[in-house]
Amino acid sequence: MHLESLSFGLVAAFVIAQLLDKVVKPLLAAASLESAAERRAALLKLWPFYVSLAIASGLAWATGLNLFPVFRESNVLGRVLSCLAIGLGPSFLHDLKDATSGASE
Repeated sequence: MHLESLSFGLVAAFVIAQLLDKVVKPLLAAASLESAAERRAALLKLWPFYVSLAIASGLAWATGLNLFPVFRESNVLGRVLSCLAIGLGPSFLHDLKDATSGASE
């Protein structure tokens, strides 16, 4: 197995884990609240993130950006992962930089 393929696989796994952590977990937490008012308040706190995720991901898709050159044969997979990484925002990219730099040290 190539080291480059393994490292891109780890980055892809990190993208998916962050996506679940930042997108799915807050929705599940809001759904588990008992009153409708609490659910509504929790969802109102989340909407700016989801709007920015949609806009940034759409712009990244429109540019055809592929941050994962290892997915040359499946350009769509690289583009989708790139869109999700960009849509998650600067905090995600900072976390990704910390995770990859810590692994190489």
